[in-house]
Amino acid sequence: MKKALLFAAIFCCFVASAFTQATPPEQEVATFANKLREAGRTNDVAFFETALAPEYIYSNPYGTTEDRAAVIDYFRKLKE
Repeated sequence: MKKALLFAAIFCCFVASAFTQATPPEQEVATFANKLREAGRTNDVAFFETALAPEYIYSNPYGTTEDRAAVIDYFRKLKE
């Protein structure tokens, strides 16, 4: 019985430590936002090709929209 309780306690410690090491969603969003900002600053086309979903639509402040291909082309032209 003591061995079972000891095993359960050790197992709970390992499980708890695994959960505390997980990145919270807020941190993941902040990390992605920082990568997005840096990619926009450096015109990193490869980042946008992997980060933007196929159905991505950008709407600018003037009300016009651009799809994923247009956004990637924009950054590709800036890179040149």
